Amino acid sequence: MYVDLQMYTTSAAIDPQAHMKRWTTAAAQLSQKGGKWSGGNDGRYANPKYDQLWAAARTETDAAKRAQPFTQMNDILVQDIAMIVLVNRKSVFARLKNLQHTNYSQWATDYWNIANWARQG
Repeated sequence: MYVDLQMYTTSAAIDPQAHMKRWTTAAAQLSQKGGKWSGGNDGRYANPKYDQLWAAARTETDAAKRAQPFTQMNDILVQDIAMIVLVNRKSVFARLKNLQHTNYSQWATDYWNIANWARQG
C-alpha cells in the first residue's frame, strides 16, 4: 500500500523508539510487496540524516543523551513535511504529593504504569 496522505491516531509507548522507527529507510523498504507491507512507512519517506539519528538513538543508553536524537528526528519529520501534527490531545489531571512511581511521559498515557503507583505515608 502506498499513500501520499494518511491519518494515524497512534498512541506511542513510554519510549519513542517504536514510533519513530516508522520513518526509517529500512521501514520504507519493508513497506513494499517484497517486505510484505510490514514496515509501516506507507509514504516511503527516506532521509539519510534521519537514519543516522535513528541508529544513534537506538543504541544510546543514557536517557538524556538519547532524547537529543529523537528530538532532532522529530524536527526533521516536521521540516520535511513527512508528518503533520494536527492534534495534540491535552489532558488535565491532579497528583498527590505522596504518590510515587508515576513516571509520566509525553509518549504514553497518563496511567500507563498505574500498577506501580504507591502512596507514601
